[in-house]
Amino acid sequence: MPPDIADAAASAAACARAAEAVHREIAAVYDALETHLAAASWDDAAALVPRLDALEADLRPLADARRLATADEAARWAAADALAGAIERRRAAALRLTSAARAATAARLGALHASRASAARYRSACSEAALFASHRA
Repeated sequence: MPPDIADAAASAAACARAAEAVHREIAAVYDALETHLAAASWDDAAALVPRLDALEADLRPLADARRLATADEAARWAAADALAGAIERRRAAALRLTSAARAATAARLGALHASRASAARYRSACSEAALFASHRA
């Protein structure tokens, strides 16, 4: 094999291994993220986002290499591709969980507002009646 072809193959293999390693790191962050989300520890979950952003940035050039991979090189990317699919499913599940928590919180705040609005109307009606009654006496 000519040196440039051998270098390209080695480079493609190195990119596939690097992508797999980054995906494993992302999976480890998702392990922690899912733990925090399950415990409704929103601040701790949010603290992981910068790390996920950094790992996604590391993955971009490797994703470009994956798109440029030939059919022969695709087998080298199988592990990274499988990890990427699993991470996407975990991301979707985390998004569903956080969206449900947000909707539940919004519903509770809406109910609280409605009960406070009712209580405010109730208090004002009573205070007017009390004032009126005190004038009669």
